[in-house]
Amino acid sequence: MTTVALVGLGNIGFRHLQGLASIRDRIELIGIDPSPAAVERARGEWERQGGRGRFASSLDALDEAEVLILATPSRGRLDQMNLLLPRLRPKAAVLEKVVFTRRGDFEAATALAAESGTEIRVNCPCRMWPVYRDLAGRLAGVDGPIRLSIADPDLGLACNGVHNVDVFQFLVGDRAIRAVEVDLGDVFESKRPGYFEVHGRFEIVTERGDRLSLAVRGDDAPGRRIRLETPIGVTDVDQFAGTHALGGEPVAFGRPPYQSELTGTVVADLLDHGRCGLPSLATSALAHGIFIDALTPHFEAAGIDCRDGLPIT
Repeated sequence: MTTVALVGLGNIGFRHLQGLASIRDRIELIGIDPSPAAVERARGEWERQGGRGRFASSLDALDEAEVLILATPSRGRLDQMNLLLPRLRPKAAVLEKVVFTRRGDFEAATALAAESGTEIRVNCPCRMWPVYRDLAGRLAGVDGPIRLSIADPDLGLACNGVHNVDVFQFLVGDRAIRAVEVDLGDVFESKRPGYFEVHGRFEIVTERGDRLSLAVRGDDAPGRRIRLETPIGVTDVDQFAGTHALGGEPVAFGRPPYQSELTGTVVADLLDHGRCGLPSLATSALAHGIFIDALTPHFEAAGIDCRDGLPIT
């Protein structure tokens, strides 16, 4: 029986737990959260799903794990990795985004993973959605740059922009990226206490000439607008309906899968193949780095203390 450890049983952790139900016959789950209420809720759900497992409130209860899922906030995540990776030496680990809010943490985590022999993946699951997998397949043999334009006044640029950059990375074959233009507005409190958001625009490119235009403006018309321009055609993408028309004929894949429908596949792939559809830590570090480099001085200029990292999650 393979052991999977899930640290963090709050909202996203609970969805991971539900997703693991699809492989419950091959795993034993160890769930950890300091909140007794979260532990009991997760225990009840796992028992209802018919899974084998144990639950606790302390990381000290973790003595083994072939796959480790850290469904925890970015603050304190590197400390958790420093404690758990040398002790457990898991085959793989899945980290929630925002992964880290300081560049140095990515370097430290990369060294930890190398020492423990752990494959690290970041939970940016949009690249696993059927509509984007289909688009990436159509573009895989295309020799020429693409342009992806995304505009949404309600996106949450600081906290959720990484997901959109990851989609761009996926469509261009995980080429190296860099920001060539950044225009940021006022910083304001996010919906989560202690964290902040910002409106603005990023222009991100690859050396091949691919370009992502990501705009979040509070005065824009509501709704997400996604346009993909490629050498083989132009299409609007509705990621929530799962539709596009690249290649001429419209195709529809339906709504994107929920997290509770993905985690079992991710963990099964990591166990069976040592890889999965999520981005690597190295790939995600490039996307995170763009936001860390741009937002840190902007937040500091607004009087926000960033000594312990950007207050985004």
